[in-house]
Amino acid sequence: MAATNSITQSGNRIVLTFDGIQVGLVQSIRVAEDYAPEPANGIGDIGPLEWVPTMARYQAQVTKMILRNEQLRKAGITFQDANDALAGRVFDILVIDKDTKAVLRKIGGCSFAQGDTEVRKNAIVMANITFMALSVSGNGL
Repeated sequence: MAATNSITQSGNRIVLTFDGIQVGLVQSIRVAEDYAPEPANGIGDIGPLEWVPTMARYQAQVTKMILRNEQLRKAGITFQDANDALAGRVFDILVIDKDTKAVLRKIGGCSFAQGDTEVRKNAIVMANITFMALSVSGNGL
C-alpha cells in the first residue's frame, strides 16, 4: 500500500516568505530564542532558587543564493544604506507547510540587523542575513 511520509518535517516541504514575498533559493533559516534568564538567589545562597526570564531576544539567520532578478533591497528586506535603515521598516517571516499551507512558525516584527555577501571563484554568490524580531509564534516547528 502506498503512503506519504508524514512523520518528519523536511525542508523540501516548507516555504519561507519575507513580508509576503517568497524569496528564491533560501538555503537555510535558523531561528534562535533567548530569554536571558537571571538567577534569583540571595546572600548566603550559592544556588539559584529559580531562573527568571529578563529579556526576550529573537533572531533569524538566513543563508541564500543570490539571484540576478531578485532584489531584496528594493523589497525593503535588506537596506541600501544607513539612511534606509533609519526608516525603521519591520516585516514578518513565515515558515509555511507547503502541503497544508499552515503557518508552522511566524517570526514577527523583523528588522534587518546585519548581512554579508560571499563571492568565491567557481561558486554561486551567497548572502548571510541576520534579522532581529519582536515576537515568535506557532508551534509547528
